[in-house]
Amino acid sequence: MRKLNNYLLLGLMSLFCITLTVGCGEDPTQDTPVVIKDSVIKLKESVVTANFGGGVVYAEYTIENPHSGEQVTATTDADWVSDIDCSITGAVKFNVAANNENSGRECTVTIKYRYAEDVTLTVRQGTKLNATFTIENLDASDYYSYT
Repeated sequence: MRKLNNYLLLGLMSLFCITLTVGCGEDPTQDTPVVIKDSVIKLKESVVTANFGGGVVYAEYTIENPHSGEQVTATTDADWVSDIDCSITGAVKFNVAANNENSGRECTVTIKYRYAEDVTLTVRQGTKLNATFTIENLDASDYYSYT
């Protein structure tokens, strides 16, 4: 009888340990906390234009209903936009490479803030003109001809 009690006690202890192990695990049905998007990113301009020679560009913004300790982030897929800096309050700074192509180009920069919907900024860059012209002075009383 004593042997039966020992086996019964051992079985109950094993069952208790299994219950604790399974019961203390994470609930797979529990979702991560939902972030309420109660802020708004407002761009000063939705389109910025970069010089064909490239350089530094600033895109100014404001955050309506900001949250303490939060900062914007920005990304782009364009390889001609680099060094995106979001550490400046109220502006995203980035470098634009010179455009040596014969046509202008355009890309988007996505600006994100944890408590706001993402916004997109359009970056446009023209190209230098390869135009030539000649000025002829036929006579002091005549007009100038441009070609």
